[in-house]
Amino acid sequence: MRRISNSTYQKPTTAVVEVSSDDDDHTTRSTRISTATPTKASQFDFTLEFNSPSGLAQRPYLPYTINAFNRARLDILPKYPPQDNLNRWDDDDDDDDDGTELLLANVPNDQLNASERASRRPAKCKPVFSIHNTKNKVKSLMFRKYQTYFQSLIPRLHVDCAILDYNYIRLEDTIHLCHESYKRTVPGAQDSSKNFIVDDQELPQLLEFYLQIDVDLFYMKTCSFRQAQPRSATEGIFCSAAHQCSYAMAPCGRCNLCILMKSSTTRYQPCPIQFNLYQKHRFVNGYESILNCPARCDTKNIIYALTCLCRQYDFVGETSDSLWTRLSSHQMFIDRLIVEQLVGTKNYQDLYESKTKQIEEKNRSRLYQHAMRCSQAIQAFLNVNKDYWAFVPVPNAQATALDAKYHAKTSTSTIDTQTENFLFNLPKPPVGYKFTRNQIEEQKRFFSDGLYTKKRNSNYATCIGTIIAVLPPDISKTFRQIIHFLFVSHTEAKLNTLGHIFLVPSNYPLHHGVWCANLLHP
Repeated sequence: MRRISNSTYQKPTTAVVEVSSDDDDHTTRSTRISTATPTKASQFDFTLEFNSPSGLAQRPYLPYTINAFNRARLDILPKYPPQDNLNRWDDDDDDDDDGTELLLANVPNDQLNASERASRRPAKCKPVFSIHNTKNKVKSLMFRKYQTYFQSLIPRLHVDCAILDYNYIRLEDTIHLCHESYKRTVPGAQDSSKNFIVDDQELPQLLEFYLQIDVDLFYMKTCSFRQAQPRSATEGIFCSAAHQCSYAMAPCGRCNLCILMKSSTTRYQPCPIQFNLYQKHRFVNGYESILNCPARCDTKNIIYALTCLCRQYDFVGETSDSLWTRLSSHQMFIDRLIVEQLVGTKNYQDLYESKTKQIEEKNRSRLYQHAMRCSQAIQAFLNVNKDYWAFVPVPNAQATALDAKYHAKTSTSTIDTQTENFLFNLPKPPVGYKFTRNQIEEQKRFFSDGLYTKKRNSNYATCIGTIIAVLPPDISKTFRQIIHFLFVSHTEAKLNTLGHIFLVPSNYPLHHGVWCANLLHP
């Protein structure tokens, strides 16, 4: 990985577009059009040193989600363009980047030191190109590209042209990394040359997201679609003051999630969505996000997060549909796998349904594989499907004590062959666990009396869901996938199979401990 010199980082100089045009009398005049932030945005004094109460100079901002094992994330973060007179890093140096050139767009001014605040000063970065003869009657491809990529962003984001130009290149490199990760993860995707190609008209809006998916926090202060308003007319992408949570997810009032919210009144049946929370969402690795638009559970084109009830695993998803639609789909597969975990694969196929190719692919999802082994998820299922407690083994000592008190109510000396086969195909209890005599009798009744035909209660939650980013309503799938990959990579979501640009998901364990441990038996 590239490393910046430990010397003080002097951020680059101004970004100015120089425009020349020929008047009717064929004389030439030159105009300098500033791409810097308007004067009102310069009301903050970036040159004064901030002193701590002890009188010591404030240290540079230290990202709290970066550690020795995930420093590759620095390669997909927005940065300031390097300066020609800066002591350059050695591309052959394997030492880690010290992070001093990160854009840090979502870090408030009061958390930066004097040098970092000075780097935000308008007209600080020098562009590598100039635009001339903009009024010439001859059409220009390059000027048309400039109009598309820069002309609308510069006054709205209050940022130098050089910073945008440099981060367009970084975004392009990041998109390439997303594509390579996709080909590694998805079977048969090696020839997907048409994937991850972003239309020119979408690229500026994608860059606007990219610049504000910061090292520790996603905070899109400049959002101006879906009834959202930029936080300030003069702030732009650089966070001048403390963060504000201006939006929250509201119930739509008519979906299953809203109905479940009203009926979830105990800790044994938590609601899968928490509505009207004006607060940051915090992932397991510490990364945070602030909702960028008003949203409801039926809002479409979103990035969403699921946190398992065990609070040790999370998942980031993307969909062109709504959150409640995606959660219903997830719930269907989780419910099926928990039942399969309890009664056994062979029994499940004989009693309920055989596996299709699509189901087998879904079964390999880390989200579903975790749920079928997570004690809290299984507990949520058992709380509303009590007939399945018979298939949950208990510790040997507890089973021995219960067996000593057990008295059979009816004789079950003979059972039919089919029931005998079902019992034979039950999963073996983990080491140190076994079924009690009473449970064995309940298992016989479950199969012989046809209790498996009863409709299962699916109104339970195995994870808590929320929308973390609302996307423009008319964007492409590629746009949504790239934002998804960035969130998965920065949050290091352990339950994601797809989306990790650097890390290999299989390196994460899917669960901790024995699945039937810590269950609260009735």
